[in-house]
Amino acid sequence: MPSRTAILSAIVAAAVVLVALSTSSAKAAPSASARAVVQHTQELVILLGPHRAMSAPDEGSVALELVSARRPITEDRTVLPVLGHKSTGGAEWLHVLLPGRPNGHTGWIKRRATRSTITGWRIVIDTSSRRVTVYQQGRKIRAFKAIVGNARNTDATG
Repeated sequence: MPSRTAILSAIVAAAVVLVALSTSSAKAAPSASARAVVQHTQELVILLGPHRAMSAPDEGSVALELVSARRPITEDRTVLPVLGHKSTGGAEWLHVLLPGRPNGHTGWIKRRATRSTITGWRIVIDTSSRRVTVYQQGRKIRAFKAIVGNARNTDATG
C-alpha cells in the first residue's frame, strides 16, 4: 500500500497534467472546465531510480534532463503522469510529463526501475472562469473560486 505522501505526490502529479492542459485550453475557449471531459483515472509512474529523459523513445535521441528518483525538497519518490507507451528495440518506453519548468514539458523514459500506479483524482484549473474544480473518478467533488492576475500582475499559464 502506498504511503500517504506517495498518494499526495500522485495527486499533485496528476494536477500538474491538468494545469498544463487546462491553461492551454483556457486560452482557446472561455469556461473550458465547464465543458471538460475528465478522465476517470490517470496512469502514473513512480521512479525507483534516476532516469534520463529523452526527446524520443530512442537511446540515440537528445537527452533532455536527468530526473531524480526523489524530489529535492521533500525526498518523496518522484511520481510522473504517463502520457503514452512505446516499445522499440526490445525496450519499453514511457512518455511522461516532466517535473519543473516550463510547465507541460514532456520526455521519454525507460520503464525499468519504475512502479506503475493510477490516481482517480483530477484538479482542473480554468483561469478564464477563475475556477478550480476537483474530480474523483470523473465525478465533480468540489469547485472553488480562483484568484488570478490582472493586466498589471499576470499569472503564468505555462
